[in-house]
Amino acid sequence: EGLFEAALDKDVAGIQAIKDEAVPGNIYQAVDLLLKEYKFTGDAAIRTLALENELPIAGRILDVGRKMHTQWCERVFAKYLPSKKSKKYSTSVGAFYAATDVYNWKLLKHDLKFSNEEIREILINTLQGLIQQKNK
Repeated sequence: EGLFEAALDKDVAGIQAIKDEAVPGNIYQAVDLLLKEYKFTGDAAIRTLALENELPIAGRILDVGRKMHTQWCERVFAKYLPSKKSKKYSTSVGAFYAATDVYNWKLLKHDLKFSNEEIREILINTLQGLIQQKNK
């Protein structure tokens, strides 16, 4: 467990470095970077999710990942979110989080067998739908 704890502190998988490349508001780049991250870490994340209730370290790893992904969504999609003071802020962040979650990638890639190009198109369409909803 100590090894995993140390890995959490050091961004050993390089997830944060990939996420930091995202330019706020650029959904195309955001999706491309997300798919790059999931290519390297997606299957491991899904396996870790399966162990969350059995291994305390898995829960800690996932807590860090969830926090990172939430912060990434808040930064990358900031211009599409309501004011932080708005009652809809939390659910709006949640919508962008859900649209870009690793479970969606797993569903599209492994369960439904979409190609990487198709997954990219689906995620962009989903994000554009969220953005259009905000503008109504």
